[in-house]
Amino acid sequence: MEREVSMMIEIPYEANDLQDKRREDLVAMVQRQHECWPFKEGKRRFTSKTNMAHMRAVLLNPAYGFTRPRAAASKQVAAQCSNAVSADGPIPPPPPPVLSSAPSPPPPPVLSSAPSSPPTLPPPSPPALPSLQPTAIETEDPVGTELEHGTEMDFGSCALPDSMDSSGQAAGRATGENEMAMQDVDLYVDFMHPSADLERFVYSVALEQVGALNDLTGEWQGSTMQLIERLHEKAPGIEDALEITYPDPAHPEYLRRLVSAAAGGLLHSTPDAPSIHIPADNVLTLHVRFGQMRAAATAPGAAPAPAPGAAHGQHCATASGSHASQSRTATAWLAEKAQEEPGYAAFKAGQHCIQPNAAIVASWQFAVQFCERYSQKPCPVSEPSDSCQSWSLARGPRIKKKDVQDALGVGSTWMAEAQQAVHILRQYGEGGSSPRQAVIAKCASTSEKASAQDLLGYLRMQ
Repeated sequence: MEREVSMMIEIPYEANDLQDKRREDLVAMVQRQHECWPFKEGKRRFTSKTNMAHMRAVLLNPAYGFTRPRAAASKQVAAQCSNAVSADGPIPPPPPPVLSSAPSPPPPPVLSSAPSSPPTLPPPSPPALPSLQPTAIETEDPVGTELEHGTEMDFGSCALPDSMDSSGQAAGRATGENEMAMQDVDLYVDFMHPSADLERFVYSVALEQVGALNDLTGEWQGSTMQLIERLHEKAPGIEDALEITYPDPAHPEYLRRLVSAAAGGLLHSTPDAPSIHIPADNVLTLHVRFGQMRAAATAPGAAPAPAPGAAHGQHCATASGSHASQSRTATAWLAEKAQEEPGYAAFKAGQHCIQPNAAIVASWQFAVQFCERYSQKPCPVSEPSDSCQSWSLARGPRIKKKDVQDALGVGSTWMAEAQQAVHILRQYGEGGSSPRQAVIAKCASTSEKASAQDLLGYLRMQ
């Protein structure tokens, strides 16, 4: 006779469960128990672009409560039908007593004709207890396997040899380290040429993890030199003198230098730091600012005769030098105009320090209003005269947004965030179309010193 008992067993994930799992598999595992994901003060969100190593670390951490899909584990209990008795049935009589040489006393006589009750049986002796119990032994296995009666498992015989065990563990560790070491990163690269507008390209590269992984946020450290090599592979034409910067992790409105290289020496340059901070979404923004391009020689007598086919190259270099000269002229003129604007001193003084909310808003408004006033306007050009330099508005090119950014000393990312913040303030701030008192009070605070990124995040939630 066999009975089948079903129970629901929840078992935490093990390293073997996540081996060879793709990103979509890990995402499905997390979404099945989404309430277990560690949220950092309600700010962190789980998305399909979350770092894979971070997902593995959370799934394998039993403190978060992620478990395998529930499955009904059945246990079979067998009983010997010949000797087994039900717990609800009568107790069978004990085995016959051992015969002895002494005569047994006669049974008591029956005194009445009334039916007599059955004699009371003595309690079974200890040696008889095993024969009264079912021979089936129910054993609970922690991993949901079954052990039936009559079988004895030799755990020593199931153990792997030492050589196989050590090699298997080493292979598992190597696999986990390889998965944790390489990560796919999306690079948003802004190429800032001295003679052209801003150009943005997006590359996908694989970087080696050289720093510890933050299990809570998913942030990690990547190899700086490997990042430079990957960038050179994706954009092999960057051979001029350049400087590469990236947003500071703590204060993204400021730029931190990654490397500075001379012409043709990018791969031989030494980065400012051996590692770079990679966010949890594996998206990194780089700003590549090129040096001034060399103009063609202007002394016709000293310059050698151009080789056949080199005239076109000299023409391009001369044109590039002309554009660069116009850009420098616009930047210099805008810098003079900015110094005449009210609030310029406070704007420059607060560029590289933590400011109160009111000062941050004032810096945003100053930069955006200055950009709106002069962007796409004709740039004056200087004409030499006997007394002083005069400016003519008729002959100059139109001012570009990059010229305004260079004159103010801000990057394209900072300007874009400032424009977004001012757009929100014109709707919900003081004097806006739909003013909100909470927004007005927060932006006018002179005691709260939140970073510009935090204040912009607050405005985006409105």
